[in-house]
Amino acid sequence: MKSQTSFVLFLLVATGASAAQDPPRAGADYGAPPPSSAPQGSSQLRPGEARFDRVGRITLAEGEGTFALSGELAAGSFAEVTALDTGRTILVQVRGEGSGLVALSPAAAAQLGVATDDPVRIRRVTVTPQDTALLSAGRAAPTRADAPQALLVGLRRMLAEQPAPVRPAARPAQAAAVKPQPAKPKPVKPQPVKPEPVPAQPARAEVPKPVPVKVQPAPKPAARGNLIVQVAALSNAQRARTLADQLGGSVRSAGNIHRVQLGPFADRAAAERARADAAKRGYGDARILSNP
Repeated sequence: MKSQTSFVLFLLVATGASAAQDPPRAGADYGAPPPSSAPQGSSQLRPGEARFDRVGRITLAEGEGTFALSGELAAGSFAEVTALDTGRTILVQVRGEGSGLVALSPAAAAQLGVATDDPVRIRRVTVTPQDTALLSAGRAAPTRADAPQALLVGLRRMLAEQPAPVRPAARPAQAAAVKPQPAKPKPVKPQPVKPEPVPAQPARAEVPKPVPVKVQPAPKPAARGNLIVQVAALSNAQRARTLADQLGGSVRSAGNIHRVQLGPFADRAAAERARADAAKRGYGDARILSNP
């Protein structure tokens, strides 16, 4: 009887201790990054998935359409890319593996207004079904809102604090193999050859023939058109001039904006051909304007 009473008391004590434990807290932490003074972004897609938010410099990839390559993001994922010089922000789909942080296709670089080695921020995001359909087809999605200046200042500071990339040391030059020199042949003294006498021919006087002179018609003045093709508008004057040289165009500057233009063209057919050529080279936003 005493042992039964002790067993009942033990069950009552165990039940009371279990009821006294704290209830589970609502809103569990799914591994969000700790607070930081650096610029933050909501790039954690779902519970348990690591957040991806980096700053660095871009390279250019070959291919048509709007896409990106990355050595750190998986193929098929979507990312938001912000130009640290202007704050302009676009969406891209990672099509495959690249050698660095991010490599943009020519069309994506033109939409963002950047060139090789420009500073950018890239972070993984979720996109709408409409944007998913556009990007999966290689088309450009609508641009996002520009990043505020306060955020850009912090992102540039983060980029400046990054260590410089370590480049592989150059291999020492191998000693050049010494080729054996062939023995020089002994010089052979040539024997003089007596020329055979040739009877001299009397010289004939050449009568010059008159050369007709063709009268070249005066060139017609080239028709000056009033249509131009605007390829891109960049904030960096040097990169705008480089792009203009590549396309055979010119740069028109207004304040901090430098517009790369082709033309002028005499008719719309010529302007359309120039715009189509620019689009094939990755500048799908090129458009025809009237030259003031």
